[in-house]
Amino acid sequence: MLYFSDDSGETWTRQAIDTLPEGKSLEDVLSVDQNIVWACGSDGLLLKTTNGGSDWEIVGVSEVATDSFFSFLSTFEDRIWVSGDEGLVIFSDDDGGSWTVCDLPEMASE
Repeated sequence: MLYFSDDSGETWTRQAIDTLPEGKSLEDVLSVDQNIVWACGSDGLLLKTTNGGSDWEIVGVSEVATDSFFSFLSTFEDRIWVSGDEGLVIFSDDDGGSWTVCDLPEMASE
């Protein structure tokens, strides 16, 4: 579940009710600014909002990670990074339009 508060936690509103697939869990949420927020979780779930959470979209990563368990999000400059199970790390330079798998050393997944 995703919740949002605009009053320092006095009240909370549930978001992405119609977008978040049933049975999938969220592991990390990253706010880039007051409008752009990313969330990731189980079964390759990656969500994004560009309007502060009023609307959420599922970001497709099936070409690089089908059933991965995503656990961490990060940004640097214009790049979004997502890490998952078994040492998977992917990134996008075009706001999630396309994804690249990082080639990590074999021991990185341990």
